[in-house]
Amino acid sequence: LWQKYIYSACSHIHCPTEKVRQRLQDNHYTADLRVISNGLIPETCLRPADPPQNYLDPERPLEVICIGRLANEKDQITLLRAMHYSQFARRIHLVFAGNGPLAGKHKKKASQLYRDGILSYEPSFVFLNHDELCRLAAKADLTVHCAYIEIEGLSILEAIQQCAVPVIANGPYTGSAQFALSE
Repeated sequence: LWQKYIYSACSHIHCPTEKVRQRLQDNHYTADLRVISNGLIPETCLRPADPPQNYLDPERPLEVICIGRLANEKDQITLLRAMHYSQFARRIHLVFAGNGPLAGKHKKKASQLYRDGILSYEPSFVFLNHDELCRLAAKADLTVHCAYIEIEGLSILEAIQQCAVPVIANGPYTGSAQFALSE
């Protein structure tokens, strides 16, 4: 319906990623499809140039963050399930920055991992403004982007901008994987 009644009347369509452009082309959209990233707000990295002395301390918790709406297509449940398989699970402090329809379900699953002793640090669930998200990403050891449906994934770009090491899901309906350096 969108294609028939909206996009068919457009001369140009803004596509935030090449994957979106290709998908529209494959579905016979006739408008001029232009790839233009939504982009980032130019700012400096907040991570200190010299990490704190305890950065490599094996006793220090590993800060693993996941930024985004808590919803099925964002697939945070995969990150929670992965804790059963990580050799570092007892060192990981998970922080979920976002809210959404699955918040209650994810909080329950995360609490269960803590109660069962899989995680030594109780996972945190927070909702933050842009500046607070930047500060969170700047202190993270790892940022995980699990979404299997994502048009561009600005949250992962913003975390990378703060030098957070990314792990990004790949799939036919996510454009975020284009920001990964390797498989």
